[in-house]
Amino acid sequence: MDDRKKLYQLFVVVCMLVLLTGGILIGLAVSRNGNDVADSEDKYMEKAEEVSNKEVEVYNNIYEEDEETEDIEIVYVDIYKECDHASENRSNEYGANMNEIRQRELEKIEKENSGYKLVKDSDGILMFEKTYDCKCGNHYMLKFDKDNVVIYRYSEKGEYEKYQDTDIQKESIRPDLAFRLEEGIEAETVEELYMFLEELES
Repeated sequence: MDDRKKLYQLFVVVCMLVLLTGGILIGLAVSRNGNDVADSEDKYMEKAEEVSNKEVEVYNNIYEEDEETEDIEIVYVDIYKECDHASENRSNEYGANMNEIRQRELEKIEKENSGYKLVKDSDGILMFEKTYDCKCGNHYMLKFDKDNVVIYRYSEKGEYEKYQDTDIQKESIRPDLAFRLEEGIEAETVEELYMFLEELES
């Protein structure tokens, strides 16, 4: 009887050990699967955030490029071949978008058919040039008109036109200057014009 009782107790202990071991193994397996699922979810979320962040960065970069602003100097240059002079007209746009300003100026040139061409588009400068086959308007000529000296100015028509009368009379001028004034004395700048006028009045 004692042998049966001991055998029964041993059987119960072995069954409990088997069940306990099986429970531990199953628990570990379930726990490992849970961690794998959690890890895969974490990885998925990281990838999703990474993709999402990249898309946001790309969008931000595009937005920043489109909206980039700077101070822009707009320069229109007129070049005159015959006298080799150039005149510039400058203006500034502060905190503006280069693409928008360029497009606006090109549309204005096309609309007005002014003939300017874009020659520089960098370092915050938009430069347009136009070349003329004549002299610029800063050329003057002093010449006799009857007995007085008259100032003529070079016009867009390509010839000198009467610009202003003076009170300088022919009889008050030295003979060598009077001889030159018969043909006409050219002045290439306003300063040169005043210099000749002072010489005639002295």
